[in-house]
Amino acid sequence: NLAPNLVTYLKTVQQTFKVPVAVGFGISKPEHVAQLSPLGAGVVVGSSLVRLIEEQTGKPDLLATVGTYVDGLVGALR
Repeated sequence: NLAPNLVTYLKTVQQTFKVPVAVGFGISKPEHVAQLSPLGAGVVVGSSLVRLIEEQTGKPDLLATVGTYVDGLVGALR
């Protein structure tokens, strides 16, 4: 789950610093992307993607599984 005060914090950061802000800690689900993408210049997905690759390493459907995961995240931007 995302921190309950994250949206408020992001708004404060954007008002304080007039630079593009990317959000990237704890993003792992399409719901996170949909909720946070309007609040920043970008959404960064790192650990959950690395974890999925580690779990799928050696499996024949590695690329398909990762592709499906990424497609779900990107779909949340629409």
